[in-house]
Amino acid sequence: MLADSDLEFDDDFIDIDESNKVVDSREPGNTNISALRLTRSADSRGSFVSNYDRTLHNEVHNWSLFRYYIYLLVESSLFSAFILLTIFANVAAITMQINKVLVFRFGWYFSVIDNVFLGIYQTELLMKMYVWRIHFFRNGWNMFDLFVVSTSTLEVWSMMFIGSLGGIDPKVLRLLRIFRTLRAIRALRVLRTITFLRSLQVIATTLLRSLPAMSNIFALIALVTYVFAIIGVSLYRDTLPECFADLPTACFTLFQIMTLDDWFTIYDRGRNASPYMIFYLAAAVITETFILVNLLIAVIVSNLENSHYVLTKEKMLAQKLRQHRLERQHDIDRFSQAKIGNSPLTNPSLGSPSELKVAPDTMRRKKLTSMAIMLQSALESQIGQFQGLEQVHDDLCSTLLEHAEDSTDHKEN
Repeated sequence: MLADSDLEFDDDFIDIDESNKVVDSREPGNTNISALRLTRSADSRGSFVSNYDRTLHNEVHNWSLFRYYIYLLVESSLFSAFILLTIFANVAAITMQINKVLVFRFGWYFSVIDNVFLGIYQTELLMKMYVWRIHFFRNGWNMFDLFVVSTSTLEVWSMMFIGSLGGIDPKVLRLLRIFRTLRAIRALRVLRTITFLRSLQVIATTLLRSLPAMSNIFALIALVTYVFAIIGVSLYRDTLPECFADLPTACFTLFQIMTLDDWFTIYDRGRNASPYMIFYLAAAVITETFILVNLLIAVIVSNLENSHYVLTKEKMLAQKLRQHRLERQHDIDRFSQAKIGNSPLTNPSLGSPSELKVAPDTMRRKKLTSMAIMLQSALESQIGQFQGLEQVHDDLCSTLLEHAEDSTDHKEN
């Protein structure tokens, strides 16, 4: 779970040079490109900056200018949209190659188009490897892309090598064309790059994170199925051999019962020979379907709720981080416009450079001020009401005393 302490504002990268100009120590190659643009480009993707991104930000001062521009290119939304359109076009081309007539008439064109798509994929991976270096191999989605592109490249090279030989069985060539269909799986990569599929990315990640807990439930289901299979073979081997002839057949029958597929047909076949079979089937359905299968669903739903909470927390922290950077950039711009004669070094009213390095939390100050004014107004109102009640109390006491004195005088008379 994320906490507020996970936010890193990188204020220590803002320095003051000899001419009182604000500079960024992370500028690649001593250029005028501010590394703050790099941070903002990562925030523009709409998700919280992860430890993976922060590692890159901390290393940017060692980058060359060319590497920095390549990073901005591969992380831009236009580049992601171009790759997405390329994937969709590649999937459409693969779909058209299923038609034998189209392959017969335009087979050569399809081959050229496939090679162009593969070249685009290879160029994308090479650009990312150049930018991220060793960090590229620490991302699961990058490794998935590398596997798909490597498989497609191996398929093309194998086709070229086998085609250059003679006397090769054509079935081998048809088998190698299966590699090309794996390229369509690359469309899954949009789950991490396209913001409007963020919910699908959360679902896919949740399913992967649920596998450890689900594996324990699967083991329990297998154990329960094995126990019911032994009982079924022992009781109904002779009366219902097509369903309980041996252990594998009984396990398949119980899996069919767990999915509620024709379980009543199984009961209808064996109820004449064994009237009490309904209790066996009912126990299997209740244990496997109503308890264990629903337990699997509960694990997935629980992890989805946790993922939704984490996603909401990340958005809130990202918004807080962007607000802090905007306020800090405002103070940096104000300080950079100051002249030497009117700088904080000679004019203390402007504040010291160390004070300008961290932006004041103006929004919090405004909220606290407004709250203090509201509380003060409420306190004055309560004091006024209390004074009014005190006056009423004094009047009542005076009236009671006068009434008591009148009663005493009346009795004496």
